[in-house]
This record gives sequence, C-alpha cells and structure tokens, in this order.
Amino acid sequence: MLKGWFTMAGLALSAAAFCAPEVRVTTAPLTETVDEAVAAKDMRAETGFCYIASLRMGRTGDKDGKSECVLTEDGKPLGPAHAGHADIRSLGKGRYSHWIAGGLYFSASDNTDPRTNGRKYVLSSQSRGLLCTAVTTLNAPAGQFQLTGGPAASVRRLALRNLDDKTAIVAAVRAANRPDFSSVDAILGGIIKPDMTPEQKSVAIWKFLVDWRYHYLPAEGGAEIHDPVKFFCVYGYGFCDDCAQNFVALCQVAGIKTRPWGLGGHVVAEAFFDNGWHMFDPDHECYFRAADGHILGVEELAKDPSAILAKPTDPTGYSSKSLAELYTTTQDNAVISANLPATFHRIAPVLLPGDEVLFDYGPAKRVHSVTYAEKPGPPKAANGTLTRRVAVGQAGDELLIPVTWCHVLVGGELALSLAGAEKPGVSISPDGKQYSALPVVVSTGRLTADLADWFTAQKVAPYAFTIRIERTGAAPLNQSVKEATLRAVFQFAPKTMLQVQPETATYRTALTASDGTTPPAGFKGVEMRLEWARGEDTKAK
Repeated sequence: MLKGWFTMAGLALSAAAFCAPEVRVTTAPLTETVDEAVAAKDMRAETGFCYIASLRMGRTGDKDGKSECVLTEDGKPLGPAHAGHADIRSLGKGRYSHWIAGGLYFSASDNTDPRTNGRKYVLSSQSRGLLCTAVTTLNAPAGQFQLTGGPAASVRRLALRNLDDKTAIVAAVRAANRPDFSSVDAILGGIIKPDMTPEQKSVAIWKFLVDWRYHYLPAEGGAEIHDPVKFFCVYGYGFCDDCAQNFVALCQVAGIKTRPWGLGGHVVAEAFFDNGWHMFDPDHECYFRAADGHILGVEELAKDPSAILAKPTDPTGYSSKSLAELYTTTQDNAVISANLPATFHRIAPVLLPGDEVLFDYGPAKRVHSVTYAEKPGPPKAANGTLTRRVAVGQAGDELLIPVTWCHVLVGGELALSLAGAEKPGVSISPDGKQYSALPVVVSTGRLTADLADWFTAQKVAPYAFTIRIERTGAAPLNQSVKEATLRAVFQFAPKTMLQVQPETATYRTALTASDGTTPPAGFKGVEMRLEWARGEDTKAK
C-alpha cells in the first residue's frame, strides 16, 4: 500500500481510473550557508559541564549519521566534535555533539556556563546542490507519477492551487513507504498487521510513537494533543504525558485495554494482555523485559528495578538511576485517568475554488503555544499559508469570510483593495457569533488587518474563524471594496508531510469533491508545485 499525506476517504476507484499526469521538473544551482545562533534562552544545564541547546536548523545529527555542522564560540571553532556525551559532561573544554536535528550537547571552551559567560555560540554548515521544482496539474479522480528525488533530497515547499471556479476539492498526494496520518484508523492501518498478537500490536504502537514524535514543551494542556492525528500532523512534539495518552488512544482503538500511570514527575502507559499489565514508555523510548521474556509492568518495576538499571542510561540519554527512582518511590505512583478527545481529528483540507495552500517546510515563525508561551518555539515546526480571494459580488452591508482548516491556525492577514475613501469595519469571530474588532491600516487605497494578536490571545487551539467586513458609509461594500484577499497562517509538522524519496518512487494522487463525490466532468484540476533540494554536498563552514 502506498501511504503518505492526505486521506482518500470516500473515493473508490478501479485500476482503469488511474492516469499519469504530466510532471515538468526543472533544476537550478543551489548554494547555501546556514548559520544558527544558539541563544542562551534555548540552553539548559544537563550534567557536569554539559549543556543542551534546542535548535531549529534541521540538519542531520550524530545520532542518525554524522553531523557536518561546526560549533563556534565567538567565531572560533570548538571541539572535538562528535564527542561522547559522557566526555562532554566530565571533561567539557569545548567538546560537543550535534546529536539530533533539534538538539546540541556542548560545553564552553573553559567550562563556564554558556548562558551567562557573554559569548556568542553559532552552529554553521554549508551545502551545495540543486533546487528542483516539479509542476503538474491533477485533474483526474486518481493518478500516479514517478519522481527521482536524488541524493540528500529535502522538500522545501509544497503548493496546491484549486484551478476550478465552482468545485471545492480535497487533493491527496501519497508517497511510497510513508505512513498515512490522515485519521486514527489510517495510522493504525499502517501499524497493525492481521496476525499480530496483543503484545506485538502494543510494541508496534510504542515504536511508531518513538519514531514519529519528539520531546518538547507541549502547545497546551488537556486533550488537544492527546489526539494522535493532531499529535503527529499538527505538532509532532509533547511531554511524557502526551506520549502516554497517545499510546492509550491508539491502543484503545486497536482493541487493547490500556491505562496511564503517573509516577510523580513522569507519566507512562500500560497495556493489558496475557493476563497482566505491561509498561510502555514512548517518551523515554523504552520498555523492559524480565528474564523469562515478558514485558514488565509498573508495579513489577517498582519492586525490582534491575531491568531499568541494566544499562547506565535509557535510549534518550537519561540516567537509568534517576528513572528507576521514579518507579521505586511508590508513594506518588498512581493510575491516572485517560484524558482523550471525544472524537478524533482528520486531515482532509478543503480547497475552495481559487484557493491556494503553501506548505513551507522551513522553521516556523509562529506556533500555537499556551502553556509555555514564554519559552522558545519548537525546533521542528513549520508554517503554511492558505490564501483565499473573495469576490465582493453583490455584498451590501456586510461580507462574511469563514475559514475552517485541518491544521491549527496561528495568524494571518486580510487585505482589501478600496475603491474610494470609505473605510469598512473589520472584525473576527471564532464561531461566527461573538465578533471582536480588528485594528486596520489604510494606505494608498489598500486596507490591511493583521490577525496575529487575535490568534495569540486564543487559549484553545483554533481551527476555524470568520472575518466580517461591514459597511460604514453610504456606499455598499461592492462599491467601496474592489477585492478581498485573506491569508490564514497555520502550523504543521513537516516530518509527517509529503517527502521526496532519494530513489525513483511512485506517488499516487486523488481528487475528491468536498462532499466526498468524484469531481464533476470538466473540473479544471489542482495545480501542484513541489520544491526540493538535492545532491547537497554538506561541508562544515
């Protein structure tokens, strides 16, 4: 099965219905130097001389190969690079390891605190390659094409534009060997095999969580990120509680009895099979087996933590001794309630006629953050933009522009091209009921309203809003406003989006009308534009 990004729900097609759209690929030389200043606010003390810094660069780290990045202190290279974490902690003196794309383990040259020593730390790399652009028009209910990403292929942007003037559409593009994150059922369809035992299912769900999320400050508390589709597609990060609750959610849908455990500073999950409870910790990327091979439960580990202590650290580098203490200090261990949403989310973005959506895989400039709003943003989040051009048409006293999207909305801008001196009123509502006035700026026949502050003030993740444009003078809106353009900015997790394979791979496409039917005859199609970098020769600067 070819899996990837969007859902093909409601679309049943025979093999004869597939077509091969023409794909035009162009290339251009690409040379980039990437510098990332490592700010003191993004650093935290670990152990000994070691500090951990959160990064946004997105380069391959030592854990997954060998980082080509160089860390400098006031312009002078530190080192040795690729140092073991134990040496960074005990010896320091500039040793560092760019361990993962979003994390740096390092020490100052003189073992001082890099947060307060007044020095500037920069992680740098240089890359050369090609910028590739593939353009095609999707106008059949289903199709497939092939692309060769090339060495070190890395997607930069994906744009989809509905060319039709009548039909709202859901466009799907699927890459080979990629999970389908569009719904909880689709996620489990890629995890669970028919002949699996309950233990094998539990291990597979645990492994999926380990592979597709990372540890970082959650966007907000509660059930918002305890929805697996939102957890993987919208955010991609969270704390131990969020990992455990998502394990519980997936297991419950898979028919496995589960429960979360609070350990007084940590949260794990247990699955029930073979007449017993068995602990799974996707956040610390571990579970433990007894000598007879069975997976140990929380209460078994509390009585005998030797399985935890068999290695000095867990796979994330956390001290096994400290982890064991969480289990053996049993006075604050307790089964806690599952905190899950009433219904699970789906990824099926609807493009109205003329809509264009751009997914920019680069670092996010805006994210949804409530619980830790004052902290640095997540290192591997990205922003997209939905652009909607609205005809003023017969609008008289007011014009409503509703937006519903499947990724969390974090900002935007309304732009009006004015026909005269009258300035319309602009307001916004989360539900089309209570409206709040938006400040506007008027300059040379153009009115703009920035939505950023309104979205920042939302304490619950917004997936919909309505803009209201109101007549304020004698002229109706269709005489005072020539054109309205709304740009809505949203947050997404780039890892779970469409990726380009280094080798030649097959991609399948599907178009579904917003009501789940096949697009009508004469549908003009969806233009897809995909940009990626290839053949990067990454060298340290």
